[in-house]
Amino acid sequence: MLFFKSLPLLVSSSLLAATATLAASPSSLLLKTPVITVTSSEGSTLASHQLEPPASLSSPITLPPLSTFKLAFQLVDEETGDGVVPHQAHLSFVDVETGKDAVIPLNVRANGRARFEIDTASPPSVLLPTSGSFALTLNIGSLSAPKPISYPLLTLTLPSALLHPIPSTQGPTDHISGSFAKQPTIEHTFRADEKGVNPVVSLVATAGALGASWVVLVSLISNLNLQYTSKAVSIPFLATLVALESTIGVYWIGYIKLFKFLAIFSFIGVASFFTGRQALRRGGVPN
Repeated sequence: MLFFKSLPLLVSSSLLAATATLAASPSSLLLKTPVITVTSSEGSTLASHQLEPPASLSSPITLPPLSTFKLAFQLVDEETGDGVVPHQAHLSFVDVETGKDAVIPLNVRANGRARFEIDTASPPSVLLPTSGSFALTLNIGSLSAPKPISYPLLTLTLPSALLHPIPSTQGPTDHISGSFAKQPTIEHTFRADEKGVNPVVSLVATAGALGASWVVLVSLISNLNLQYTSKAVSIPFLATLVALESTIGVYWIGYIKLFKFLAIFSFIGVASFFTGRQALRRGGVPN
């Protein structure tokens, strides 16, 4: 009950906090005192220009070797004059010959001030495989500002000795593009069916193999000294042997699965072992 009584107070506090946040958010961004400076390797100033937005620098700048290009500005709230940290700030380098765009992000400090430098001794690698001449634009955006800033600064040219060859922009070659064109239909050629063995030859070979087996079996049986046991002992043993053979046959034709076959075969095998042992004892054969 206490929660429901305090709910209107919580809603009112949230609305007041949201209203205060919206009232404190900057209505628009102002680019203050943008300055472009070119210095030598000794630190002396070769050129210095203070820009007046939205006017761009009328004359292009060509950086000599062993020089440094510097850009400094402050971003403030147009109404309060306080420094603003935007959600996004970057410089766009558009190659004047190829039109390709290279983007370099800027780090804006808590007071809204930012500095950017290009040292010709170690320039950004994204600017090297280009023509070396760029239309430089400053882009700043913030979620709390109604309009972003897109300010064309100047045309900047790097020393030609720093540049790398421009990568080729040619399209695919004819043989590569031709491989993606419509191809002729692939006709599959299947190997002819293997010829089966002649039935007559198969029957003769089977009869010969079986006949030779029976000849060997009969010759061995004739040399055995057989002793007959009572039916009460021999019949269970013979029954287990028949059961084993039947189980193997049923599994072979696929009527039962492997695990079921192993269980049945193990059970009958144990029974066959004991009945066979008993039959051998009754028949006078030592175990």
